[in-house]
Amino acid sequence: MSIGIRNRESGFSGLGLAMRLELVAIEVHLGDELGELQTAIAQALLAYGEPLRWAVTRVEGDSRSNPYGNRQLAHVEAVVIVPS
Repeated sequence: MSIGIRNRESGFSGLGLAMRLELVAIEVHLGDELGELQTAIAQALLAYGEPLRWAVTRVEGDSRSNPYGNRQLAHVEAVVIVPS
């Protein structure tokens, strides 16, 4: 899994709370089950902070080219909350 294509951040502070939002882009290899992909994405994003929202923005590859496994790669963009 490749992680950290680009990061942008902005800050927020109010009501005595301080936090930072970061835009993170990662790549995750697709598995056979949708639940596995969601778990893999959530786990990868926890390395950056608490995921606020994420989306698969692009899928590359062809699963038919490899009979022994899926070679598709999902590109994911996410906003994560990082405590300050």
